[in-house]
Amino acid sequence: MFVTENRRSTVDDVVWRKVFFVNVFFSCVSFSIVLPSIWPYLSILQSSESVLAFAVAIYSVGEAVGSLAFGAWSNKQSFKVVVTTCTVVGVVGSFLYSTAVSGGAFFGPPMILVGRFLQGLWTGGAQASQMNYLARVLKDGDLTSMTVKMNGWACLGFVVGPAFGVMFAGQTFSLGMFLFNEITLPGYLCALLGVMIIAAFTLFFNEDTEGLRKEGTDVAAPESDETQPLLKAPFTAPPLGIGLIMCNLVFAVHFFGFALQETITTPVVQQFYGWNVFQANALFTGAGILSLLTFVALNYLGDTVSDRMLVFISLVIGVIGYGLLMDLPSGVFPLWRFVLGFGIVSVAFPIGRAIVVAMYSKVIGPNDQGVWMGILFAVGALARILGPFLAVKGLEFGGAALVFGGTSFIFAISVVLMLVAYKTMAPFAELHKTSELQV
Repeated sequence: MFVTENRRSTVDDVVWRKVFFVNVFFSCVSFSIVLPSIWPYLSILQSSESVLAFAVAIYSVGEAVGSLAFGAWSNKQSFKVVVTTCTVVGVVGSFLYSTAVSGGAFFGPPMILVGRFLQGLWTGGAQASQMNYLARVLKDGDLTSMTVKMNGWACLGFVVGPAFGVMFAGQTFSLGMFLFNEITLPGYLCALLGVMIIAAFTLFFNEDTEGLRKEGTDVAAPESDETQPLLKAPFTAPPLGIGLIMCNLVFAVHFFGFALQETITTPVVQQFYGWNVFQANALFTGAGILSLLTFVALNYLGDTVSDRMLVFISLVIGVIGYGLLMDLPSGVFPLWRFVLGFGIVSVAFPIGRAIVVAMYSKVIGPNDQGVWMGILFAVGALARILGPFLAVKGLEFGGAALVFGGTSFIFAISVVLMLVAYKTMAPFAELHKTSELQV
C-alpha cells in the first residue's frame, strides 16, 4: 500500500491540545519569572556581575544541549516519557536554584548555575520533543496553525510571568530549613509548575503511537500503548540540505535580534531619554501585547499566505525595524522613531519564531524529526548566548548605530540569501510531488 507524505493524520482531540498549551504557557512563565530575580539573588550571595552573565547564558547552553539530547531520544522513545523526563530535570533544577541561598557565598553561586543549566535542559528538551511529536500526528496545514497557537501561549507566559513576581514582593517566611522570599519563590513556583505539567501529561494526555500510519493505509493499526515508542515514519529521501541550512540561519538571525533587543534596550532608553526601570518595563509590556496581536493575525494569515512568504516578510520587517533604531550622527534621535522601530521589531520576531519552526518541519517531511528539531533549537539557543555579549560590546565601541545598524544589515543579508534559496525551502511534499512511500 502506498501513502503520500502529505496525508498525515490529524488528531482532533481538544484535550491533548490544551495539555500542550498548558505546558508551553507554564514553561514560559517559569522562564520569565526567574530572570528578574537572578541579579538580586547573586548580589545577596556577594557575586560579581561576571557571574550574572554566566547565569544568564548557561540557561541557553542547557537549552542547546537539551534540544539535541532529548530531541534525538524522542525519535526512539515515547513522547510522554521524554517530555516527562525533561520536566523532572527542570523541577530538580528549579529546586536547586531556590535552595542555593543555603549554600552561602561559596556554594550558592555554583548551585544557581547548575540549577539554571538544568532548567535550560527542560526547556530545550520540551521544545524539540514537542515539535517532533506534532510533525508526526498533524497534517502540514494543521502544523502551522498549532505552532502559531503554541507560540501565542508562550508569548502570554512571557508577559504574565513578571506579574507573578510582583505578588512575591515583600513576602518572607520559612518552613524548616527552606526560606521563601521574593528571591527564592520564583524558583519554587517553577518547580510547582513543572509538577503540574507532569500531572497534566500523566492524567490527560493520550499519546498517538500510530503516527503516520494512522491515515491512508489499510494496514491494521496496532493497539495503542502510550509506553511504546512512536512508530517511525517510513524511510524516504532526505530533506534538501540548503533548505535546512537556510531555516537554521533565519531562526538564528531572529533569535540574535531578540537577544540583542532584550539586553540593551533598557540602557539605551536610559541613556537617550532618561527613562527609569518602570518605563522600560512598560515598553517591554507593550512589545508583549504587540506579539500577542501578531500571533492572532498569524492564525488568519497562515491559511492564505505561505510559510516561506511569511518568513521572508519577517526578515524585511526586521531590516526596517532595526534600521529605524539606529541613532543619527547628530545625536538627534526622536522618541517616536525609537518606539516605532521597537514596535516593528517586536512584530518581526514572533513571525520568524513561530513560522520558521513549522516551515522547518515541513522541509524535513516524513523523516525522523527529533535530531533535526534539536539542531534548530540549539542554533537558536547559541544565538541567544552570543547575542547579549556581542550587543554589550557593540554598544561600548560603536553605540546604538553600530548595534542596531549592524543587526539591520544582518537581516538584509538574510533577505538576499533567502531569495536565492527560496525554492529549496518549500515543503518536502511539494518538492517530491511524484514520490510515493511504500508502507
